[in-house]
Amino acid sequence: MPNVCVYDFARGLVAHTNLRVPDKLPFHPHEGRLAEPTEENVKAAQDGSLKVNLPWLHERMDSVNENPHPVTGSSDHYVLYDRFHEGNTKDPKDILRRIQLVPELKGWLNSQVVEQFFANMRKSNYFLSNMSPSTHVFLMRNITHHYNTVTNKKLLERQLRHGRLGKINISLLALGQAVVAPQVCNKPRETTEAVLNPAPSMSGDTEPQVRVDNKKANRRSTDATFPDLCGPPCEALTKPENILASRSSWCFVLHPGQQQLLNYVLDISRPKDELIVETSSGCLTRADFWTLGLNKQMESTIGNGCFELITKIVQSKGISIYIENLYVTRTWLAPYGCDPLQSFPTDAQRMDIIVLPLWTPGHFQLCVLKPPKREILFLDPLYTKAGFGGQQYVSLLRNLAVKLIPGQWSEKKSFDLKGFSSQDYGVDCGIFMLMSALYVALDAPFDYTISDMPYLCKWWCLLLMENFDLRSSGKLFAHWREEAKAVLEGQHVPIFRLKKRKFQEVSQEPAVVEDLRPAVQWVVQNKALFRGHVTMPKYLSLNQGDQQRVLRDMSEEEDTGARDLFLFVFQFAEDMELFLKACADEQGLRVSAMFDM
Repeated sequence: MPNVCVYDFARGLVAHTNLRVPDKLPFHPHEGRLAEPTEENVKAAQDGSLKVNLPWLHERMDSVNENPHPVTGSSDHYVLYDRFHEGNTKDPKDILRRIQLVPELKGWLNSQVVEQFFANMRKSNYFLSNMSPSTHVFLMRNITHHYNTVTNKKLLERQLRHGRLGKINISLLALGQAVVAPQVCNKPRETTEAVLNPAPSMSGDTEPQVRVDNKKANRRSTDATFPDLCGPPCEALTKPENILASRSSWCFVLHPGQQQLLNYVLDISRPKDELIVETSSGCLTRADFWTLGLNKQMESTIGNGCFELITKIVQSKGISIYIENLYVTRTWLAPYGCDPLQSFPTDAQRMDIIVLPLWTPGHFQLCVLKPPKREILFLDPLYTKAGFGGQQYVSLLRNLAVKLIPGQWSEKKSFDLKGFSSQDYGVDCGIFMLMSALYVALDAPFDYTISDMPYLCKWWCLLLMENFDLRSSGKLFAHWREEAKAVLEGQHVPIFRLKKRKFQEVSQEPAVVEDLRPAVQWVVQNKALFRGHVTMPKYLSLNQGDQQRVLRDMSEEEDTGARDLFLFVFQFAEDMELFLKACADEQGLRVSAMFDM
């Protein structure tokens, strides 16, 4: 039985059904109402302040209750009024049966579709009423079937209008759900050549044909646990140069090996510190992936990895883009007050797009600068009707835009962008931020909504898993690669630390040590410029043997505290900024610094 039934006389349906099965009520809890019928809940519903979230409508829940629904995992069953018949009841408690109380249904469910269908059927009522009961039922089922077929065809054509129809396959799952998927993930690997040489599109245009050797593309594993080692077609799905800001790029059915690897990475019973991939800014662990792929707040470390992918995607389309580090933008506010331009590239004013991910406690927002148009966007999925959540950033970012290119800049906010999706519930602000950055950078229409968030979380995980590696270990979590076979067969040994190249004793000092002395000399000569005291790097006070050991540790291990020995520690943030500008920016020295908060 469906978890949510919509009927024109909901109270009567509940009474009729529950009276016939009194020992095990079909409609529960609260007799099919969305909340307990207390005076407080009724008043809150009347005031419009009551919201009842049903998250299992979008993402299956792990239920411990008896007889959960196979799709949602919930055993709750509600009966709601359709919008046209909400006034049929005089019972004030029935206000708790209204569709608009559920954010997941509000604006998405057309509760009058049956009424609309019956209105179209009026022309057939006369001849149907004159038929025998069996003939009447037969024709009624046929009319309904043809009506649904035409409706679904129109819907699919509209949804796929911006996609690549020649490479899309519509299929039904075991439970009757329609899914949109690229054919490469549903077809056997023998059809690789047919996939890469698709049929002409509906418009009559043909895609460029690329032939591959099926023997090479269809490499197979002899082990039954990994029957299909995919080749170029599956690899192409997540390559940055092939990704568009379109549903056709991220809406596909996962390959069985892909799903197995994703389950392995997101398994909460496995060690959280296991290394999964390495980006240019560092290694990502399983714990990082949990914050992206599960129902959690995204962590900034993995967010930076996703922004690295967005940079590659956008640059592959010939668009210049700069995306600021998530940890850097927070330092622009008090008490740090760092200058944003210090971290910008020297040619920032010539960029097509500058993306500034912003963080306020508990929430991500986005600011996008478009220097060629002198346009600044303040985007926040929580404020799609008015305003912007990160008000503490607004004046700072306006000043930053004028410093980049003097003159008048136009401003837009979320509600100015057609189709910009709102975050009515959940903790997916990080995914909203990533998708907003991708779509705005590629100037694409927004075709994702909050109901797509559970799938988009997994999609971003797959992009990271299949585009980054672990150095010599390779792409362990790219399902088409040979090295992924060990993971799929359960023979993979988890990696917790990466080895660097073997350290060699050489007479020439490493660059980090070579640049240390001129930096120290500059600090001593310009001590009068600092407002507070400065602590020199502890490395300088070590004996020669300890210094060699520190350099060896830094060379052979990825994660080590030895780097802290090279830090200049300042009492005030402005002193640190002065030091970095003079030594790192102007002299090009490799130095590290921090201030004592």
